This record gives sequence, C-alpha cells and structure tokens, in this order.
Amino acid sequence: MGLKTLPEFVKRHGLRASIIHGAYATAERAVGFKALKGMTLQVEDIDPKYLGDVPPFSCHRSSAEDFARLAGTAELAPDWFYEAAATRGDWCHYVRDGETIASYGWYSTQMVPVVADTWINFGPDFVYMYKGFTRPEYRGHQLHAYGMAHAAAAAMADDYQGLISYVEAHNESSLRSVARLGYRTFGTCIRARILGRTFTFRSAGCSPYQFRLVVPGYH
Repeated sequence: MGLKTLPEFVKRHGLRASIIHGAYATAERAVGFKALKGMTLQVEDIDPKYLGDVPPFSCHRSSAEDFARLAGTAELAPDWFYEAAATRGDWCHYVRDGETIASYGWYSTQMVPVVADTWINFGPDFVYMYKGFTRPEYRGHQLHAYGMAHAAAAAMADDYQGLISYVEAHNESSLRSVARLGYRTFGTCIRARILGRTFTFRSAGCSPYQFRLVVPGYH
C-alpha cells in the first residue's frame, strides 16, 4: 500500500483496517510474514442462491491441460503454472459469459505452494481451493461465490467433505465475503522467515483438518 493510495484506502476501509493492513505489509516485507485463516465450505452452509443458475453465466469444470487450451487463458497464467497444476492433477471451475472466462478458481487434492519455500497441507477429506480471480469488468456479480458454491457441490458429490482454503488474516473484506457465502473459519497458520530459516505455526483448530504450512526439507 503506497503513500498515494493511503487516503483512498482509509476512506474505503476505515482507520482500524488501514492500521492492520499497514502493520501486516511491514511484517511481510521484513520477515516474509503470513497469517492465514483456514476455513471450510460445505453445501449445507451455502446460501442456496449461489447453487442455482445465474443467466447469462454458466459454470464449467476443466482439467489444467484443457483449460490452458481455451481462448484467452494464456493471459491469465504463465505456462509453468498450468504445467505444475497438471502435474498435481489440479482442475479449474470457471464461470463463462458466452465465450469469455469471467471468473475462475483452482482446486487440488495435493499440497500446493503458497509462497516462496512454503506449501499448504490439508487432510484427504477436503478439496483445496486457491487462486480465485474475477475479471474487473465482472466484479460485483458475485461470480467467484457462484463458482465456489458449484465446486463445493461437485466435491461433495465426489465424496469429499467440502472445500478447504484460506484468507490472509488482514484481509477483512475478503473474510466478510467468504463468511457470507458460508465458509467457516477453524484456525490460523503463521509463517515467518528469520535468520535465513522459515518457521511455521498453526493454532489448535487446524489439527483436525491436517491444515498446516510445510517447508520441504525442514522437519
């Protein structure tokens, strides 16, 4: 958050949120700090309006390989991302407006990198949701919520308990947004890099979900 954007940020989010955001950004720059609120989404907690059809939009599922071949997806992510997603067997649920990909999210049953040397681990009963994005011109239509709701329903139809994901602890607007959809927060994972080594911590609520940050090579 640069100085030029500070007054606008304070006006939009308030002083308290601005102080929290600034402190978080400072810690992130200084020691690679991350505080991730773990959460789950199950169909019974979802507002039914997100599970129906939302014309003119439609929701689709695609493998990483097939999604990378769709028109316009080259601008959404680099080749290495699609290759890594394909290696893990990840897939994409995306919302389309005609031939335009308006919103999407990625899903995995394997550990996925979060930042630098740190990956996220979770239990085998859940599908991990990550890398959600909605094109700016489609924001305000709740398409990300629509896509996640359909992805959660599909996961549970495949005998998973639902989706598992995180929101960074300082992102209060996103936390409120996912809570409205039906996500339930269960705990917090923390990461920091000190004297060249990455340290991680998780609160007790993360244990039942096997939700933790992993640094390969450290035990």
